[in-house]
Amino acid sequence: MEKIVVWSWSYVSFLLFLSIYLFAAWAVAIEEGFTNMDSWLSVLPISCLYLFALMMQFTIIEVRNDKLVVRKIGNFRKQTFSLSHIEVRYGVREKFTYRAPAIYPIYIYDKDWIKQRKILCGDIRGSDFDKFWKKHGHPKE
Repeated sequence: MEKIVVWSWSYVSFLLFLSIYLFAAWAVAIEEGFTNMDSWLSVLPISCLYLFALMMQFTIIEVRNDKLVVRKIGNFRKQTFSLSHIEVRYGVREKFTYRAPAIYPIYIYDKDWIKQRKILCGDIRGSDFDKFWKKHGHPKE
């Protein structure tokens, strides 16, 4: 079983930049103490949503025997594909708008179900995925 973790550094860094707001909200909640429960009731759900959004940026791709397993950290979404029935494309840069960060998505096309899975990936992890896929991804005949 071989695995690689891919993510888009630009999206992760954007979420980490937003953590400044989260730290400020926690500082206000601690300063207010338990006298004002409104601050605690707003900070806790925001913190949970923030951590969930940050965690969902990371994708684990595994190759087991003749299967490709794609899952998010925490197993929130897990998909299994047969290596002989998929086509993988990657390495093409996409940029939606001028200010949006560039991504290098990994597309997994399932030939049986005629469905597509898109995994957001950055440039550096995309080149690492290229090496990983050339070594472990092609079905052995």
